[in-house]
Amino acid sequence: MDVLVLIGRLLFIGLFASSAVNHLTNTKAMAGYTASRGVPFPALAVVVSGLVLLVGSVSVAVGLWATSGCSCSPRSASRRPF
Repeated sequence: MDVLVLIGRLLFIGLFASSAVNHLTNTKAMAGYTASRGVPFPALAVVVSGLVLLVGSVSVAVGLWATSGCSCSPRSASRRPF
């Protein structure tokens, strides 16, 4: 059963980990979109959000503070109007 939990966690974090890598490798393009949405300091916001996604993905993958790692999803912060 533990193997199934690990496989489920890895499948779950796949989306978030790939998004984190995308944030950190395509910062300039994402910062342009972020700026068009009116977010202050867009490049910094993209890098910070990428790091939050990465930390959340790792914490869920290893089971360390998995509940807190799940709350690092971009949906929890994207509901705020700027």
